[in-house]
Order: sequence, then structure tokens, then C-alpha cells
Amino acid sequence: DIVKQYIKNGGEGSLDFSSFGLRELPPILKGITVMNGYFDCSNQDNSILYSDNQSKNILKTLKNSPKIVYGNFYCQNIELESLEGGPEFVNGEFNCSYNKLTSLSHSPKYVEGSFICECGFLTTLEGCPEVVYGIFDCSDNELKNLIGEPKKVSSIDDALNGTFHCYGNPLESIEGIPLVIEGNCVIEKKPMSLDELRGVDIGGYVIINGEKQDHHIVTGK
Repeated sequence: DIVKQYIKNGGEGSLDFSSFGLRELPPILKGITVMNGYFDCSNQDNSILYSDNQSKNILKTLKNSPKIVYGNFYCQNIELESLEGGPEFVNGEFNCSYNKLTSLSHSPKYVEGSFICECGFLTTLEGCPEVVYGIFDCSDNELKNLIGEPKKVSSIDDALNGTFHCYGNPLESIEGIPLVIEGNCVIEKKPMSLDELRGVDIGGYVIINGEKQDHHIVTGK
């Protein structure tokens, strides 16, 4: 058993359940802390989603998930309808993309890495962490505004530079956009003027509807 072996080895390293044919996470995981590795219950191969493959994970919730993960947490492509039961602390990236989520309720309280929730059915961002370190990507959902967004998208290093991505949504308003974006801001709303971003502290470049803007005008820097 993969979990029993993990515990026997001292509870360090990654736990990879990707494409295991799971319908529920094993109850034994609930008390596990993942140290120095990632936790993966995703379907990494997108082709699995469109086949009758017994290896496909189908998890409606994250019940029995480890509560603390000192690394990345991957739960994309598994038909999730709720993040209920998921981790409370992730010291790395949290990726819940390509699911059936309509809300981010029960998101981790702390994510010390990127937060990726693209390509789903989100109608609200309520519930996501107040600060994201790295990249925040809520593209290709059903969002009409950005209420509930993190207040700050912070950089960790040059690779994870505090970038904000929001395109492919039927946005009517950017209300709720993070007040501090330490990296780049890539957003799509039609129509949209640069003036709508006044008051947002942006450290990198700005792209609106595919066109690069002069971010100095926005930030006043």
C-alpha cells in the first residue's frame, strides 16, 4: 500500500495518486502531513478525460485529503464539484484547474505558491486565499466580476513573479481585482480602458485584451 509505505519511510517525499482510478481518496490520508514533496490526485493526461479509462480519477470532493502539504498540491482534471475536505495549508502551488467547480469555497487558507483555477465553471472567486505567492490564474471560467480575488499577488522569484491572469471570462466589471500585483497583469474584458486599473499597484507589464499597455501610466511609477 502506497500510504503505508510512505509512513514506514518516515512520511517524507511525494504522494502520487495521479490516474489511479480513484473515486474517493483513501481515508488513511486524512492524518498525513506531506513533507518535502508534492501530493497529486489529478489526471495529468488530458486524454483520460475523454475515454472510458479505468485509470481515470473521478473525485467529487477532496474528502480525506492531507491537511498540510509542504510542496505542491495537484487536483486538476478530476471532475471536482467542491474543494470540501481539501488541504488547509499548501507550501507550494495549488492547482484545481479543469474541473466542475463553480466556487472556491473550502480552498486552502494558506497557499505559499501559485493558485491555478483556470478552465472551469467558476461564477465567483469567494473563498480563495487573501495572498497568493507566484501566479494567480482564473482564466476561462464564467466570472462576471473579480470579487473574492486575493488582495495581493506577490512574487517569490523571477520564475514566480506575482503574475495575474484573467482572460476568457464574460467579465462585466473588474471589481475585486487585487490591489497589489507585483508582477504582470494579463486581463481581458470587452470593452476595457486602461483607466479602470488606476489604483492597482502593478510591478510588471499590463496586457489588456491582447494589447500591451504602458503600466507606468497605471501605477504612476
